[in-house]
Amino acid sequence: MSSSIGQPKQESDHRLHSFSEQRGIHVKFFTPLFLLVNAVGVTFLSLMGVWVHRSGGVKTESGMAFNWHPILMTIFLFLYGNGVLVYRLMRHKPKKYLKAIHATLNGLAGICVLVAVSFMFYNRRNSTKPNLYSLHSWIGFSTFLLYKFNFIFGLISFVVKSTPQWIRNLMMPFHTFIGQALLAMAVTALMTGTLLKSRFTDWGDGKEHDMTQMTYVVNFYGFMIMLFAILVGFLVIYSPFKRRPLVNESI
Repeated sequence: MSSSIGQPKQESDHRLHSFSEQRGIHVKFFTPLFLLVNAVGVTFLSLMGVWVHRSGGVKTESGMAFNWHPILMTIFLFLYGNGVLVYRLMRHKPKKYLKAIHATLNGLAGICVLVAVSFMFYNRRNSTKPNLYSLHSWIGFSTFLLYKFNFIFGLISFVVKSTPQWIRNLMMPFHTFIGQALLAMAVTALMTGTLLKSRFTDWGDGKEHDMTQMTYVVNFYGFMIMLFAILVGFLVIYSPFKRRPLVNESI
């Protein structure tokens, strides 16, 4: 009788051990994938730098101030993607430290998008075209507003110590879902913005050879931000990479 009672427990322990062992094997792949994500990120940052340099730089006269807009939005995507991955990268650290890093990266990303939007409105102050007339501007401004909403309510819900636990439990699924949606929205905004910028970019002397080269730069930039979002999304949703709560740890 005692052996038959002990058998289910042994099988349960064996399954638990096998699951932990398999998860440990999977987790080993996180670091190289994380490094790949950042290699892709550095690549599209560099490509944006090349593009802006070839299209007039970042001077504040003759409308070149607008070039800060795509630069800062590209930096925003890079910071935001890494902010999303903080809880996966440092899964064994106490949550209070992860919250601080997550909030800092998202705060810096928020400053980038705020300044980027400001440059956009500044550049269009004397334009005859109305503000927010394009699909890109609709998607981009919606992303901006939703990002600020998610950031502020994230601070209130998860950083302010006096926030009740039931509110944190209630907000967590929404905060997580909106965070993932924002990644897709940010990439869509950058993609549509890329199409607009390439349409109105003056490549200087207009030689066909130079224009072809810059077309490859623009296309490769768009491909890299798409790949960045795919890799970040995979690292976020793949269950073996998810952080497990430490002992006596709450949301």
